[in-house]
Amino acid sequence: MYFCTSKEATIIGIVAIEAAAMTRKGNPLFGAQSIERVNAVLAELRPFAEKYHAALAQLIIALTSRQLPITHILVGAPNEAQALENAGGGCLGLSASDVREMNGIPSRLKTSRG
Repeated sequence: MYFCTSKEATIIGIVAIEAAAMTRKGNPLFGAQSIERVNAVLAELRPFAEKYHAALAQLIIALTSRQLPITHILVGAPNEAQALENAGGGCLGLSASDVREMNGIPSRLKTSRG
C-alpha cells in the first residue's frame, strides 16, 4: 500500500458479488433511494453508451480507466462472453469533453435533487 501511495497510484478493492450480497440486508447502499440514484446516473450515461455504440458496462469501464491516477482496472465476469464484452470497454476512445461531462453527472444529479 505504501508503494502505491508514494507513487500516487490508486487502489480500488473489489468485493465478490456473493460476499456483497451477504452484507446487503439493512445496508443503506442497497436501499431503494440508493438504487434510484444509481439508476438516474445510468439513465444519464445511456446516451453516451449509444454514441460510442457500447454497452453501459463498457462505457463505465472506459470512463473508469480515464480517472487519473488509476492505471489498472480489475473487472469480473461470470463467463467468457461477459469477459469479452467487458474487454471492449478498454478499446473505447472517449473524448475529453465527454469524460468531463460524464464525470459531472453524479454531482449534478445530487444538486438537482437536493
